[in-house]
Amino acid sequence: MSDIPLTIQNIPTPEQAYQSVILGSSVIDSIQKIDINLLDEINDQPFKINLNKVESYASSIAEYGQLEPVQVWAKENGRYEILAGRHRVRACKQLGFTQVDCIVKNVSDHNARMILLKTNTDREDDFLPSELGWAYREQEQLLKDSGNVRPTTKPNGENSSYRKKVYRYKRITYLIEPLLNMVDSGSIKLSVGVELSYLTQKGQETLAEYILGKKQKISEKQAHALRDLEDTTAFTEDILEEFFHPTNTNKPINSIQIKVKDIKEYIPKYVLNNGSYEDYIIKALQFYQRQQGAE
Repeated sequence: MSDIPLTIQNIPTPEQAYQSVILGSSVIDSIQKIDINLLDEINDQPFKINLNKVESYASSIAEYGQLEPVQVWAKENGRYEILAGRHRVRACKQLGFTQVDCIVKNVSDHNARMILLKTNTDREDDFLPSELGWAYREQEQLLKDSGNVRPTTKPNGENSSYRKKVYRYKRITYLIEPLLNMVDSGSIKLSVGVELSYLTQKGQETLAEYILGKKQKISEKQAHALRDLEDTTAFTEDILEEFFHPTNTNKPINSIQIKVKDIKEYIPKYVLNNGSYEDYIIKALQFYQRQQGAE
């Protein structure tokens, strides 16, 4: 057995472990000190800075020192971009550090981006649902671009549930901004946002306006029912009001209901997306009537 002591210098960080498993590298990089003023944050990423997290890191580093190195890669101008650890860097700046322990990654643009995304999504409790959604979507595209079709995996037999969770985060990125903001704020549950993401853009816009105006709560069951409702009619405030607060459940039906899925092959896609298919059907019937009269 080796008598080399196990120290912070040779224990792999989560970022190093990720690179070993996903990026195919078995080398544990050496740690070096770099001037803190040479470290730049990458602005083009889905994750926002969490000031509370910076304060938490600052308290920990002030008491115990920097236990985990920052992941960076070298730029041609002699500076470095932070792939993982920008909260730690901000904390060190706040404490007046002039140097930071870093690992300089010698990787491609593609793998650098993967490190940035994966090391952040592994700490998903720190981020908003929308941030995770956009990150997972970009990560998926990077894997496709590299020809890597292996599914995202988790240990201990959790792969199936993990894939489902990732799918839900990705799915909510198809929400319009007001609804996505509601998911981020917690006023709409993630599972509800997933159901609403299948509505057309016009349907989402009408629903968001109604929810915000009426301060309407919505359950997952209601969200799923709204998907079925949009198959039969375009949303209006009156229709949504009757849906959420029915006045007479025994009121006789005096309208014809046709499921959009049964006639969508006859209607242009742009009409379906903007929710104006009722007008389109009426105009089609009017045209048919005129044609019949001309015969």
